[in-house]
Amino acid sequence: MSQADARRLQKTRLRNELRARRRALDAPLRQRAAQAAHARLMASPEVFAARHIAAYWAHGNELSVAGALYEKVSQGAHVYLPRVNASDRLDFVDAGALDALEPGAFGIMEPTGPACDLSRIEIVLVPGLGFDRRGHRLGSGRGYYDRALAGVTHALVIGVGYDWQLIDDELPEEAHDRPMDIIATPTRWHVPDQASSLHTSKE
Repeated sequence: MSQADARRLQKTRLRNELRARRRALDAPLRQRAAQAAHARLMASPEVFAARHIAAYWAHGNELSVAGALYEKVSQGAHVYLPRVNASDRLDFVDAGALDALEPGAFGIMEPTGPACDLSRIEIVLVPGLGFDRRGHRLGSGRGYYDRALAGVTHALVIGVGYDWQLIDDELPEEAHDRPMDIIATPTRWHVPDQASSLHTSKE
């Protein structure tokens, strides 16, 4: 078996394990985790000050960041959510007041309107099935976020997940993977070694 095949098998096994664990989460636990994540994100000086923030709308049992997004909108900030375009890539679209989202690809709620210029984005909140302590992310396997963020070097990219989604094992990495600058869970920030100069403090 080649190294590439071994990495694919390892990722498939991890995805199945992490998806099963996420499916098993009950509604009260998800709600408590979302409330804690909301408080943690908004306590970050970088997130609080951002005027242009790209994020995601939770699907299934993903950790919801909706509370933080509504608060950013109430501050007058622009929130951009992903939409799968005709080329099967992600655009980020101004979601306005978050009250006009429509079901899109894979049943995920998406905004309408033109794609935004990514150069204005200051913060990106990224979901994942798992994150390792080096900042590497395990996604759904479709590569949408890796492609969308390939040229985003000016923004702070924050991986968001439940506490157990920050795993001790090192995830298999590919050349195209985009590591997170920092990882937020309901109870802590984790700053990977290569991002230790970021201002958001570890807890």
